[in-house]
Amino acid sequence: MTPKTIISQAARINKLKRNIDGCKLLKSTDTIETLIDKLLTPEGLAFARQTNFPSIDIFRAHKKECETKGIFIDKNMGANNCPFIFLIGKSNSKLVFDNQSQPYFVYLMHGAKADITATNGAVVSLFNISGEASISQNNYGKVIAM
Repeated sequence: MTPKTIISQAARINKLKRNIDGCKLLKSTDTIETLIDKLLTPEGLAFARQTNFPSIDIFRAHKKECETKGIFIDKNMGANNCPFIFLIGKSNSKLVFDNQSQPYFVYLMHGAKADITATNGAVVSLFNISGEASISQNNYGKVIAM
């Protein structure tokens, strides 16, 4: 066996393991709401970063339920001072935060793109799982990558 073959097989085994771990998480979840609740825990976010699970197909299959929780799939958004926003998929959004009296949380996954502006002392926590963020900070605004 060549080193290249060994590396290729190891990568395939790791991918299978991630899929199995994702299946275990999904099986232990009764509803999409429960899955979302688990995803938004520190453990769930770490798991999502490592495995890119849940898949975009799972989110797309439950688009309506996700939107009621502030999770937007394949949707361009323009939002000001939204305390919680989770963008997934083909999203290209402009988000502005300019109120220092509350914390803000932005999540990006499965290629979602966001232009994030923090100003006037606003603090934004950015959880970039597998998206793209363009950040502008001015007048004491701060975006913190988590």
